[in-house]
Amino acid sequence: MLIFIKILVWIVFTALIFYIIFSWKGKINSTNLTSIRKTWYGIFLFGALVYWTDKPSSIISDWKNYLIVAVIFMLVDAFIFLSLYLKKVGNNELHSLPETINELSDKIGDNKEKIRITRSILLSDSIIGYYESNEEYFDGLKSIIQEYAECERLIIKFFSYNTKLEKEELMNRHKRKNFINIDTQLNLLETYYSSDSKLALYPFTLNDSIYVLEIRTTKSISEVDILLVDILINMFTLSSELYIIEGGISND
Repeated sequence: MLIFIKILVWIVFTALIFYIIFSWKGKINSTNLTSIRKTWYGIFLFGALVYWTDKPSSIISDWKNYLIVAVIFMLVDAFIFLSLYLKKVGNNELHSLPETINELSDKIGDNKEKIRITRSILLSDSIIGYYESNEEYFDGLKSIIQEYAECERLIIKFFSYNTKLEKEELMNRHKRKNFINIDTQLNLLETYYSSDSKLALYPFTLNDSIYVLEIRTTKSISEVDILLVDILINMFTLSSELYIIEGGISND
């Protein structure tokens, strides 16, 4: 039993070291954490099975030792892997703010800044104007979107998505084997997000033609970014059409 306890202690110590290393290297997501917990209890079951195989009668004579080890494993799981809160220790209260709340607070702050930037663009003179041709009209739209992109450190490129050649141009920029599903989403005017959320393809219609915005970033593209870009496009379209009608200027 003494040898088993020594081995167990070293396993626990090694596991904690790896956990600390992974915590410093990057955030452990929920999927990884679930796998870690499964492995953790797997170690307990394996150790208990090895000891029981060597001493079958121990499960009756040494059942307290099994229980003690099991409790230790559950406590480590609760206080480290599940980040269980300690509340009310004696007359004191310990409060721990979960990392998820900090992340949520950061996202709310980021979204407020995105909305502030969008509001500033909408109130500027660049959102409205007189356009005498489709090319000028489209360039005006590009300038609005690029203004938002620069503020949010996004890289946005415009692609026409109507003919076969235009679709192949966009396809060549991405993996062909995955583009069948992407093409289906774009034709349905649904936004495509990459698995790491650093790329988004946002389709929209303008003058009965389909265009796709290729949006890239080093951070993460959220649905809020897409919605705000969509608002800018629609507000620009409405404002420009209004001035075209009032001024009697043709859009052809």
